[in-house]
Amino acid sequence: MDHYIDLPQLTISNDERTHLLAITRSRSLPAAPTMRAKILLACEREPSNAVVATRLGVAPPYDRQAAQSLHREPD
Repeated sequence: MDHYIDLPQLTISNDERTHLLAITRSRSLPAAPTMRAKILLACEREPSNAVVATRLGVAPPYDRQAAQSLHREPD
């Protein structure tokens, strides 16, 4: 069973990209938010969740859908 669902191309604004890059470079943040930031940046360039997961060495639930849900504004 394929655990990866390819979603539409992710678009990140310049301000969001700058913020995400700062997160990935942080030495004081926990690993989980840092990995989520890396996932979001990778998903902007690569439409395949499977490819992103393989490149970053992660598996579900660390995929685009999980990362995007953390990136959305609360309802």
